[in-house]
Amino acid sequence: MNRSLTDVDIYRVVHSYHADPFSVLGQHPLDSGVVVRAFRPDAAALAVLRTDSGERLPMTRIDAAGLWEVVVE
Repeated sequence: MNRSLTDVDIYRVVHSYHADPFSVLGQHPLDSGVVVRAFRPDAAALAVLRTDSGERLPMTRIDAAGLWEVVVE
């Protein structure tokens, strides 16, 4: 599965109109690993901590309103 967000999904999450926000937020499988997304409007930076290695993976802000994601391979 290769799941990417549409502009409509982003708009609905950011403006609290999404009928099922957890269908795009949290962890979701991809062909190349797992995508992790979070909506944290007040965050200056976010990271995912890999429990298997202790590595911190910085998340990328994909929307100025505070939508973040990282792909874990």
